Amino acid sequence: MEYDESETPETASVGPAVTDDERRWTKGRRHSLPTPEQRVLSQFSEAELREMLDLPPQPPISVAQRESETDVSTAEPAAPADPAPAADPPPDFGGAYDPTPGFEPAGEPPAAPSTAAPPTPPAAVSPAPPADPKSLVNVAVNPQTPSTQIVGFPGTRLVAPLLAGDIILRGKHRRRAKMVTRPGTHRANTVKRRGGRPREGGFYAEVIGEDGYERIAGPDGLLLDDVLIVRSRSESDFGESDPPIVPRPTVRQGSRGPAVTEAQTRLNTVHATRVTGGERGLDRCPLTVDGVFGANTRAATVAFQRTAFPNQPGEWDGVIGPRTWTALIAASGSGGRQTPLPTRCPGLPLEQQIDNFDFGSADILPRHQPQIIGIARCIMESQSSATPVRHLRLIGHTDSVGSPADNVALGLRRAEAVRREVLSAIARMTGRPAPATLVIDVDSRGETEPQASDAQSRRVQVFSDFVFPAVVPPRPRPRPAAAATIEFVLDDDGDHRVDGSAPVATALMFGLWDNAYGPGRAVRNDPAEANNFVGSDRRRFYLRVTDRGATGSTVTARWRTLTAGGADDDAPASQNVTLTETAAGSKIFVSRALMLVSDDTDANQPTDSGLTAGPDTGVRNRGQSNHRLRRAALDGSVRADYTAAAGGAVSVTLPVFRRNPESRRRVTLRVVHLGLTMTPARRTLIDQQFLHANRRWAQTGLRIDKGPTSDLALPAGATNANGDYTGDLDTPAERLVLDLLVPNTPDDTITVCFCTIPRDASGDPTFNAYAGINQTQGAVRLLGNRFFIFQHVDLNADFETLAHELHHVLFNREDSPQDLRFFTFNTFAPGGALPNVSTYRRIQTLFTADPDNDPNNENTFNWMRRRRTGRLPMVRDPVAINPASATTGNTSVGTF
Repeated sequence: MEYDESETPETASVGPAVTDDERRWTKGRRHSLPTPEQRVLSQFSEAELREMLDLPPQPPISVAQRESETDVSTAEPAAPADPAPAADPPPDFGGAYDPTPGFEPAGEPPAAPSTAAPPTPPAAVSPAPPADPKSLVNVAVNPQTPSTQIVGFPGTRLVAPLLAGDIILRGKHRRRAKMVTRPGTHRANTVKRRGGRPREGGFYAEVIGEDGYERIAGPDGLLLDDVLIVRSRSESDFGESDPPIVPRPTVRQGSRGPAVTEAQTRLNTVHATRVTGGERGLDRCPLTVDGVFGANTRAATVAFQRTAFPNQPGEWDGVIGPRTWTALIAASGSGGRQTPLPTRCPGLPLEQQIDNFDFGSADILPRHQPQIIGIARCIMESQSSATPVRHLRLIGHTDSVGSPADNVALGLRRAEAVRREVLSAIARMTGRPAPATLVIDVDSRGETEPQASDAQSRRVQVFSDFVFPAVVPPRPRPRPAAAATIEFVLDDDGDHRVDGSAPVATALMFGLWDNAYGPGRAVRNDPAEANNFVGSDRRRFYLRVTDRGATGSTVTARWRTLTAGGADDDAPASQNVTLTETAAGSKIFVSRALMLVSDDTDANQPTDSGLTAGPDTGVRNRGQSNHRLRRAALDGSVRADYTAAAGGAVSVTLPVFRRNPESRRRVTLRVVHLGLTMTPARRTLIDQQFLHANRRWAQTGLRIDKGPTSDLALPAGATNANGDYTGDLDTPAERLVLDLLVPNTPDDTITVCFCTIPRDASGDPTFNAYAGINQTQGAVRLLGNRFFIFQHVDLNADFETLAHELHHVLFNREDSPQDLRFFTFNTFAPGGALPNVSTYRRIQTLFTADPDNDPNNENTFNWMRRRRTGRLPMVRDPVAINPASATTGNTSVGTF
């Protein structure tokens, strides 16, 4: 296949435009245009490229190489012998390669130049290293046999997970390089501080150096504009367990396809390995490998993430992204079809054979790697023993096909390939060259010493001067099973039964109160979970303890909430909750359902413990054991603790709302004091309105920030003798005020104008507030995506007025006239008793079965996340709440 523009369209979008010079330096090759890697690397000077690829300044040309370039006679008539060898591949960046004396014998001096015209070399022969830097790149990065890959381009995401040995190049003019020491990246908040100061936000790689970390990407995951990440490896440099350089897509619940199939297979492999090793397997495993990412696959993913990223609950999201792919591939290897690479010296005998070379080839194959890695490990480990390995002798052999002279040369190339690979493996594993005292001689016997089969004849014999025994590590003491574990878990199938197979939660959210009220609007608070407002809430969660040393049928755990800074938030006098054994002898204990609330009013709601025996049966109040509610904050967390029967404490802490990826949202409200004389009391009232609005909207994951504040005098025609604002929707008084506000208000914003609204003779309000969502008389063209709320300032915050008006603005909808009102927090609800507890302080969840799994924001609960495309026409819902339309939502809510 030719690598032209039509087959590599990405070439056109990477780097500068193709120049005539670039076309000239690719002329004659099998591809007509440079690859993306070549175009990026062509920005470097020759010296920089040689340093990056670990090439010596003037690489010597050995006699054998010169001969191979001029002697192109063909061995083995039935099939050609080995093509002349390509130039040595660049050493792997797994170690800081330093071509010091003793690492490899220097190449022989170049022969005297020949006066005869040199023959034209065949296409398969690599040319001598050229002086032109662009030609150097053309040799280093060859689409047919890639040895250098760009795995990270500036301003883009990594195309493959970061691996140890990758090179990070920084700077736009004076470039510097750092080598990655461990695979994967780390978020800034997980990296140790530098000089006592927090790290700049984004992602970091572990590198060689005093600091140990290098910032490579911003918080959005895009590489910094001066970062280029290079991976330099020849095909044989990859260990069989290395992940291939192929980006995997991020998969999550609902995904389908080959990537899910691979993930399920690897999760099953990890599960089997853990069970075989006496450890607890992964939840819901073994999985059915069907390519469908369902609840079982998500539970297994979370269980794996808890083992791969301990003490990083933000990673336990059940989503397989770059970090989880890297860890999963590392944990599962390449499957059972391949031989694992040795991690210790398997023993170095007096003689061993590396056979089954391909016909006519000296290439090191994946099947040779275990032996070669084993030899390299024995050499390394022997250096600290009383008998260090100082000398090896390699003899190459061929089968009988071909001329004797050609086969001697082929055998020599095979021995040299093994020698080169052993030295390269030592450099990769140690990060430094092989010992200067190590001597590896090469020789060839050609076809003169055949074996039983041709495949066995195509071999390299490895001779050692003595036997170096296998290193037997001390037998580890059996690791005792964990004394106990504690987890937050979910009832994923809604049957009000939780056991050892229930999925582990990665984040907790505020209760919805979606099944909280019964006939007469009374709170459902029966002992049975299905008839209890906590036990039937869609956002409920449970505590699960596994304690093999427990002797009774119940255990006791403790739970509380924490602030963003980790201090206690809601930590009542008794934090105890009783957990009951799921089955006799299972040693798995589960609590009744628990729930988070956003304020003290809800936290003070009594709850039935759900217990059938013991002193805590019946209704429990806040501060008592087995009370099932805790107040939390949107930026806080929830912690549970348990003391094992055998001693020792375990704990678990989860964030409120998922943080990775971020599921919370925030909106900023501009504030105008409209015709007001401000006093400390009024400032407090305004602050209370924001506090209450945040508590109400917290259950959707929305933070409401108080933004810029300004003062504006009421114009004549928009006020009365008392200084009240006399406007209303679509009135001349409102238009007078909007004419003053709009020129100084950015588009895509929400402004709340606190003012005084006229009272009647008895002091009762005509109305408390209104939100301008459907102005006419030309105001819509004037307003654009600006929304204004006009609210009486002297209001009791318990009326939840600001929270209610935000419903109109964020959903771009009017009040619904039905009993189950979409716009909630109604103190003065249209019709019905006041207040209606089933709508007062509650946000309804309509249209989808699970508003927490609503990617298109089609549920009323998530309409505030929906980006509308039109403001009008605003049609009042006549009987019931209508589904979302193009006008539903807003343009003001952003990411947290």
